[in-house]
Amino acid sequence: MGQTIIKILNQQKSEDVKFYKDKLIFFSRLDGKTLYFLMYMIQELVDYNKNYIELTNSFRTSCEKKLNFKLGGNSVPLHLMKLAKNGFIKKVGNSRCLYNPHLFYYADDEVAKTMQENFICDFDYENLKITISKVIHDDKVYLG
Repeated sequence: MGQTIIKILNQQKSEDVKFYKDKLIFFSRLDGKTLYFLMYMIQELVDYNKNYIELTNSFRTSCEKKLNFKLGGNSVPLHLMKLAKNGFIKKVGNSRCLYNPHLFYYADDEVAKTMQENFICDFDYENLKITISKVIHDDKVYLG
C-alpha cells in the first residue's frame, strides 16, 4: 500500500499528528472485504434510541445477507468493538452520523451536542482509506 498522506488543518502539535496517524493506520491494516463490511454495518445503525454500536448476531447476519457474503470468525464485531471502546466511533442519537467529540478535544458529549457538530466517518473501500469530516453549517474540514 502506498504512503499514507495525512492532512490536518489547524493542527500544530506533533502529538496531534501522531494521534490522527495512529487512527488511520488501524484502518490501513484491514483487508478490503472487512473494511467494506465495517462500513456497511455502521451505515445500517438505525436504532434511534441508542448511541452505541450494536454487535448482535442477528444484526451481523442481516448485513451478511444484504451484502451476499460471509466473513469468517468474529473479525468484524471485534474491530467495531475495538473502535467503539477506544472512543473512535459513536452513533449520534437519531441520525446516521458518527462522531467523537474527543477527536477534536471537546470536553464531553454534551459540549458537542450543544455546539451541534457532527463528525462523519467516510470509509473508502477501494483505497482502504478513512476520511473524518467535521461538519459545521455545511462546511467540512477533512482529515485524512
